[in-house]
Amino acid sequence: MCAWCLRWIAPDAPHITVPLVCDSLLPDQVFEELEIDGRPVLAIVPGPASPWARGVANVVVVTCGDECARALEQGLRDDAARARGETSPRREATERERCEAERLLRHVCAWCWKPIRRNAPVIGVYARLAGDRDRSALGGRMISLEIGGRLVASLLPEENSPAVLQGCDIGFLVCGDRCGRALTAAVALDQSLTIVH
Repeated sequence: MCAWCLRWIAPDAPHITVPLVCDSLLPDQVFEELEIDGRPVLAIVPGPASPWARGVANVVVVTCGDECARALEQGLRDDAARARGETSPRREATERERCEAERLLRHVCAWCWKPIRRNAPVIGVYARLAGDRDRSALGGRMISLEIGGRLVASLLPEENSPAVLQGCDIGFLVCGDRCGRALTAAVALDQSLTIVH
């Protein structure tokens, strides 16, 4: 999957790798989630046999082509400018880009980011968001929340859906019990969320 536009890349399709340096890697980590220009980007930690393991970079981001690679590099430049105190507004996604990203994220585990096969069993984790903000206008849309130090894709249920009627503000789709328990534990430590079921 392209880390920038979230489109699937066929195994034999051309792609561009962007090497980066990440300061927060843990031992035996395989993926690292980065936030670049306000969007979650999944980076691969190269194994010891990888040609990338011998370079300066310690993570690699895979993009589907020149356009996404340029957009990713522009996002990095904009983040660096903001870190220096310069004003660099974040680019807003178009409605088409947002709809495509939401469509793809509905088939990925919110916690581990692994693709969920069609017709595979899944688990829903539902929670309440702190505060009294009315989110009904966003029902059916996806948002990202930072939970446990990572960005997690979540769905705001439609108004009058069974989830809303049971008191849920937000839902997470996970690929199994292990990710469900990990997400539930992270939510339990978060001050802005409470688990419903």
